[in-house]
Amino acid sequence: MTKADIVNRVATATGVTKLETEILVDGFFKTLTDALANGDHIEIRGFGTFRTKKRSARMARNPRTGESVALGEHFMPTFKPSRELRQIIEERQKFIAEQAVLAEQAALAEQAASAEPLEAAQLEDAQHESAELENASGV
Repeated sequence: MTKADIVNRVATATGVTKLETEILVDGFFKTLTDALANGDHIEIRGFGTFRTKKRSARMARNPRTGESVALGEHFMPTFKPSRELRQIIEERQKFIAEQAVLAEQAALAEQAASAEPLEAAQLEDAQHESAELENASGV
């Protein structure tokens, strides 16, 4: 999902124009970015917590060349989802997976149902060919 998708969904859900919604979404992201850049943490109840974590300096390896590279100390933004968000995601993903299984089973059942008439027609053709061979041989 892109920022434009978020703007479209929020505008549709709230009835606010897309232009106004885009201004609000940009403001929200700028506020998050500025707070994290200042070292603040942002807690949104029912959603999660954004923080910055300090990563110590270390030696890394360039995977393409195998050459050792010194990485300096740096700060990384992190996100920890709330218990409520994790639960919602878990339930929704399980539901989606169950629906996919049911759709696959329905497709297989439909395929099997449509395959039965073909098998009957093939059996009828084979019986007809057998009868023709018997008649031709005079048996």
